[in-house]
Amino acid sequence: MSEAPMPHEAGPPPSTSAGRAPPAVPRVFQALLIAYILLTGELVRGLQAALFGLQGGGDAAFTIAILLAIAVDIARIAPLVAYARHPLGILHPLILTVLLWPLLVAMPRTIDELGGLGGLLLGEQVTPPYYAGLGWAPGPDIWVAVAWSNLCALLALLATYAGFAFARERTPPNDQLWRPRIAFDGKRLRALAVGLIAASLAILLLLIAMRGGLALHFADMARGRFRSMAGLGPLVAAVDLGLVAIIVWVAARPEDARRPLFIVSMLLVAAAQFMSNGARSAAFAAFIMVGLAWALRTRRIPWRLALIMVPAFFLAFGALNIIRTAGFGGEGAGQAIEAADTSDMLSRVEEEIELRRSLESTVPVISQGQELMGGPLLGSSYAAAVFAFVPRWIWPEKPRGAGSLYAQNFLGEVREGLTVPVNSVAEAHWNFGILGVILLFLLYGAIIRRAHHFYIVRHDNPFAIAAFVLFVTAFHLSTDDLVLFQQQTALLLLTLGLAIPFAARARRAPEIRPATPSRIVGPA
Repeated sequence: MSEAPMPHEAGPPPSTSAGRAPPAVPRVFQALLIAYILLTGELVRGLQAALFGLQGGGDAAFTIAILLAIAVDIARIAPLVAYARHPLGILHPLILTVLLWPLLVAMPRTIDELGGLGGLLLGEQVTPPYYAGLGWAPGPDIWVAVAWSNLCALLALLATYAGFAFARERTPPNDQLWRPRIAFDGKRLRALAVGLIAASLAILLLLIAMRGGLALHFADMARGRFRSMAGLGPLVAAVDLGLVAIIVWVAARPEDARRPLFIVSMLLVAAAQFMSNGARSAAFAAFIMVGLAWALRTRRIPWRLALIMVPAFFLAFGALNIIRTAGFGGEGAGQAIEAADTSDMLSRVEEEIELRRSLESTVPVISQGQELMGGPLLGSSYAAAVFAFVPRWIWPEKPRGAGSLYAQNFLGEVREGLTVPVNSVAEAHWNFGILGVILLFLLYGAIIRRAHHFYIVRHDNPFAIAAFVLFVTAFHLSTDDLVLFQQQTALLLLTLGLAIPFAARARRAPEIRPATPSRIVGPA
């Protein structure tokens, strides 16, 4: 499979000819992706129950929960099939936002749990999942809660598609667009990016030094990231400056992606993402975000490279898993790798997986969140995102996000202690109920379309490309993601503010050119 060019929607792309047929998402890629989604979803659990039985009763509720989960998987796959021959191909905004990015973010956990195939391969009966937020509820009650959660997820997906389909872009008067007044010098922008990456690495070294070294840094995060990193939030956020800078760099000069300087910088940025917060997914997200920026700028998908990188991904993921888990136990990286085959290390990994499963918040929040809080939150959990930039030393009682509210009210945690991520569907339901889920995700679908239109009409602007990458990867309707999106957007604006005096070319008189608004039709 060769790299497939992706033509622009607004105006003719510089790299494609008028007579070239629209590229398609390769059928092999489609088949592999569909198989991965179905075989790592609830279809496997349903097969396991059919073969080996269900413990604890609740057969009807279990069946409904599994069917709804399979419906969610099919709805998630739908854009991949519907837009397989769309000019944007895999870069279609719906495929990026509802399929690829969530799948990639969840992949580390999927690998940890062996894709959910462990119970099927061992021939075990299906047992109701344990949620610390629900306690030891009977099996039928657990499956009813799971079914309700799956229904909310399905409605959120369908509402997103509807919002995307019915939204319309704002076309400038007389179908004219203004060309940007500022153009950037690619070489100067590269120099600026290198300087910002170096600054972010210096900030990371300062952070690790303040924490007593890398091993103590990882070990301390085992007691909760918020509690562990109290007072250091600005430093942790500033480490993302290197990530934003390298995204702008590749968007401005995609030809640099094969240069040694860029490759070394990319590795350093990914390592910094992992070391700053111990999240393996953050390290891989850095590669994915940079690759997405390159693909959006060149309108090409490196299918061969993606195929080669899959084995490397699994090997690197295993190494990071060993290092991080050992760090939580107070060991160094060298000790961790030397002891990687010991049963003690494996047992610690299993304990971490079981703890993460029990703390999952989506089902408890949707099932009992409003009852526990005496009614809907009516938007109060989003206050943490609204006041994200207010320093806590100025406002000690600044509102905490939904993750903290969950930990306090479901787990009995103190206000400044552990936080548990609450996804956008659960938080929307907690605040506004099922109707709020539908309305908020209608809005989200419309925002996806408008954000993509913003990028399409500025497809040669590196900062517009970077902004769209940050939108795809960080803009979701949950407090934690909204805070991250604001932080990264602020860093992008800082980079732009530095680029204007340092890397801008001479200002040009504004020109007007015909504009063709993007014509993207949502799924029927």
